Amino acid sequence: MSRETASIELLKPHRHGGRNYLPGQTITLFKHQADWLIAKKVAKAASAAAAPQAKAKE
Repeated sequence: MSRETASIELLKPHRHGGRNYLPGQTITLFKHQADWLIAKKVAKAASAAAAPQAKAKE
């Protein structure tokens, strides 16, 4: 599995790795996890200018 990461901005509340995240927060995940959340409309790709607020890798 790829170790490539992607930053996303949450559109809905989300729990990952035992932590709760709120809409508007930017988190960094493995790319396949980020793609899944984007497909489920829980998140959108973070703009390149947005600095990640939290890293949530598992």
